[in-house]
Amino acid sequence: MLIGAFGGFGSGKTLILASYCCHVANKPNYKVFTNFTVKHKNITIVEPIDLLNINPTDYNVLLGLDEVYAWLDSRMSQTKVNRFLSWIILQSRKRNMDIFYTAQLGSSVDLRLRDLTDIVIYCMRTSLKPKADFVYIMELNLGWSVRRAKFLLPYKKARRFFQYFDTREIVQPIEIERLKKELMKLRKKA
Repeated sequence: MLIGAFGGFGSGKTLILASYCCHVANKPNYKVFTNFTVKHKNITIVEPIDLLNINPTDYNVLLGLDEVYAWLDSRMSQTKVNRFLSWIILQSRKRNMDIFYTAQLGSSVDLRLRDLTDIVIYCMRTSLKPKADFVYIMELNLGWSVRRAKFLLPYKKARRFFQYFDTREIVQPIEIERLKKELMKLRKKA
């Protein structure tokens, strides 16, 4: 299953992803991998190359990708890394792998991932106040129809999950080294 959570800054995307990862990590027969730090003993941080070694037969996998465009940017769909990650996603069901990802904008996510997403979650807050409640609108794509559900996560209940992640952690783009080299070339030309 592919799950995508979309919303602006502070809308609760990483919150719902981290809390779901922690929930699944406590289940037997599941291994959870993420591209960001989740403080849970059963959750492992991975890089794209590590996905080659995840080929479960005796267990299920949840791959949690925060700010997924850092790994699968729609503007870099022809890079080798993007093609490799697309292959992983297209094979996810055969690999017993569920993928839950977040992004601020759907348009920044690789088209193949967007089109195959089974559940879309729109994340928002009830107000602009720092301690406002979180609102999630879920759309389940059944192929022939879409089912919608809305739920509220009160800020007081959400606070218990804040200990598991740092919302300020920066997810590095997988092409960061190449980008640095290109910027250095531009600097030398200037």
